[in-house]
Amino acid sequence: MKFASAVAAIFLSLAGAAAAQEAFPARPLTIIVPFAGGSVPDSLTRMAAEHMKTVLNQPIVIDNRVGAGGAIGTAAGARAPADGYTITMLGSPAVLAQETMLTPGFDVLKDFKPIGRVSNFVNVFVINSKFEIKTIAELVAYAKKNPGKLNFASSGPATPTDMGIQLFAKKHDIDILLVPYKASPAAVLAVVSGESDVSMLQAGAVLPHIKSGAMRALAVAAPKRWEMLPDVPNADEANAKLYIDGWIGLAVPVGTPDDRIAILYKALNESLAQPRMKEIGVTSGGGVLPGTPADLTKTIEADWASVKEATSAAGVKKQ
Repeated sequence: MKFASAVAAIFLSLAGAAAAQEAFPARPLTIIVPFAGGSVPDSLTRMAAEHMKTVLNQPIVIDNRVGAGGAIGTAAGARAPADGYTITMLGSPAVLAQETMLTPGFDVLKDFKPIGRVSNFVNVFVINSKFEIKTIAELVAYAKKNPGKLNFASSGPATPTDMGIQLFAKKHDIDILLVPYKASPAAVLAVVSGESDVSMLQAGAVLPHIKSGAMRALAVAAPKRWEMLPDVPNADEANAKLYIDGWIGLAVPVGTPDDRIAILYKALNESLAQPRMKEIGVTSGGGVLPGTPADLTKTIEADWASVKEATSAAGVKKQ
């Protein structure tokens, strides 16, 4: 009898453990978004969460933790319990922080385990339509003939576009006048108005002005063409010599059980497959970018290598 009771106890214990694993998630989840509500990363994350909560059968709360270029929210996510219930929206600014901040409060590779990618964001080389320049080759030729006269607008000091422009100038050995504005909308308006000549800006922000004819698109700073501008060459086709595109993905703190990550990954991929999600991903300035946890790790590693090259070219020192 004692032996039978012991066997029964072991069986019940194992069954209980299995049931506990199958129960995840058993309560609401939180996604920390390091940017303000209404921003493109926030909107795409909320859309992904809408379908994920249906798959997971649990509410998902969006927690906007804004500040320090996304570092505050990302650091909070790194310190969260490693139980799968707190997810962090990682993005390219988290990688930028590694090379521009002395103490960002996290290591984007060591402190997180990826769930998967959500979306990418394309940047476009744009020029005020008063210029006859139509290609990157013509832009470079003009800059060489007119050193220091071509006015490039950036979205702010040490931003990805700011450093990308400086890296572009270095790779093509051209002398330009770089004018950093306070934010991307100001840089867009500067090129539209003719206050600045040219820039490299987020596709979703410049598309209306390209369509209106106020700007001309020379190339997308990405390996592939963008669906909304199918006639505009990609970086390789235009010989731009660099990729400066952004991305967002979801991750959990290191130490989170792999079986829980697998459940979250399945829910995320089902969400990204929704037609509305794909549509919004494209019109926001890029596209949905599904991929395995390993794919997100590769994206981070490749982005980090590009950021190191760009910060070096721009002479950025960690602060």
